[in-house]
Amino acid sequence: MPAISAATGAAPPPGKVVVEDIYGFLRVLDDGTVLRSAAGPAFCPATFPDSHPSVQWKEAVYDKARSLRVRMYRPAAAAAGGNKLPVLVHFHGGGFCLGSCAWANVHAFCLRLAAEAGAVVLSAGYRLAPEHRLPAAVDDGAGFLRWLREPRRRLARRGRRLRPRGRHR
Repeated sequence: MPAISAATGAAPPPGKVVVEDIYGFLRVLDDGTVLRSAAGPAFCPATFPDSHPSVQWKEAVYDKARSLRVRMYRPAAAAAGGNKLPVLVHFHGGGFCLGSCAWANVHAFCLRLAAEAGAVVLSAGYRLAPEHRLPAAVDDGAGFLRWLREPRRRLARRGRRLRPRGRHR
């Protein structure tokens, strides 16, 4: 496993005590205040590349009100051939507290998954605890699946291919 690092920045305010510290990514103070690292972890670029020669990807917002994003990965050969591909939905790990679909390790995994599985990979973000208590993350996942399902149903009636754009309810 490559070394990772993060820092939440400033020290806690005077008189406050850190009661939980998750590798500097997330600290919880004794009064319940949450300090989260502004930047994602620094991963080794050789281990987690940001592109793949046979995969195209783009990012979209699927829930504008909550600023939730999805990254969509598609094998380039499929884009040229117009073939239908299976769709894999990915929710990043992190115990509902850490992570992002934009972190380098998740991005590299989805690039490789799309290339090797020959499938469209959709990596959806969700709100993180403790700022957003459970079941917020689960609700976001269900909301993503609804967002994905609805345009497909409308477009299928018109005989068009699925091309998610924006938020649909």
